[in-house]
Amino acid sequence: MTVKSASLDGAALQCVLVANPSEYDIDQTNPDYLFPTVCIDNDLHLRAVSAADSAVKYDDIQPFQNRSIARDVKVLVRGVLVAESKVTLLEEWTGADAAQLKPGKGTVSEPYRIEPGMPQPESVHEEGFPPPTKNGGQFGGGSLYYSGMITVPILIKKDGSVKVITREMMAAPPVVDAAELAINHWKYKPYLVDGQPIEVGFTVHYNLDKPFVPSYNSPKTKPAATAPKQ
Repeated sequence: MTVKSASLDGAALQCVLVANPSEYDIDQTNPDYLFPTVCIDNDLHLRAVSAADSAVKYDDIQPFQNRSIARDVKVLVRGVLVAESKVTLLEEWTGADAAQLKPGKGTVSEPYRIEPGMPQPESVHEEGFPPPTKNGGQFGGGSLYYSGMITVPILIKKDGSVKVITREMMAAPPVVDAAELAINHWKYKPYLVDGQPIEVGFTVHYNLDKPFVPSYNSPKTKPAATAPKQ
């Protein structure tokens, strides 16, 4: 991370951003979208957030109920204003009820999502699955076995056990079935946030083309040697 000074509509800002976002090539996603730049003014008010070609500006800051409210919010894409919101009146709500803020009975909690740069789950047991065959094992043109890389969404439970989220898999039914049977037996170290184990949504990339090797047994890549200076 790095901090740079900037100016916005005459206000001096301090902007926090990732120094070299291009080093984080994650699933071919533009790193500028993954690591937005956040700018605050000298009073620690949020004034701007930008990511790639989009930006949100927060103006006309007004104190209200022990916090600060931006009464003018603009959304810009490639420097062109595409949306704007203006607050004309701020009123204290005296009828607030904490019970109204609780999730409803039918609410399903989402697992914790790991963002780029966060510690990755660490597996302690992995099992492979035999390559599933096509057409019930009959040759019908092309390879007998499925091949390529598949993406397997999983839920890592608080105790480190795993459940494959089959409804989110985009693969042939034999591949989904084989992946579920094997990966449901995987085990991870419990993922901790603030010292407490939590449920985590994660994605496993499984290569159907090679003999299975658990990730913890895979050879570690070494940094390339640099030529000595002349």
